[in-house]
Amino acid sequence: MQDRFFFRFWNKIHKQIESWAGCHLYTAFGNTDLVPMQSTGLKDKKDQLIYEGDILKDKYGALHPVSWNPKGFYETDTFALAGFIKTISEDMEVVGNIYENPELLEDGKCE
Repeated sequence: MQDRFFFRFWNKIHKQIESWAGCHLYTAFGNTDLVPMQSTGLKDKKDQLIYEGDILKDKYGALHPVSWNPKGFYETDTFALAGFIKTISEDMEVVGNIYENPELLEDGKCE
């Protein structure tokens, strides 16, 4: 979980994901055109770091957007944490995010 405090940002103006590091993070958090997305510290089955706002696909093809609440990161629809964390590395992979790929969640299917 060493990657837990990594951030990336959705740029509302340029409609793209941006990475900010070091002292520039302070500037990024002060910019209202940037939406912060914190790393969960977890990786998917392809060893890709999972961030808040990512959309995960499980082995059955179901999609799971990731969000934050005061108790931790959760799969948005069920807020189920225990089984969710255990199955991420085994069964789930990042297939997009809620900003760049909202169409994935429109019909609940992944192409």
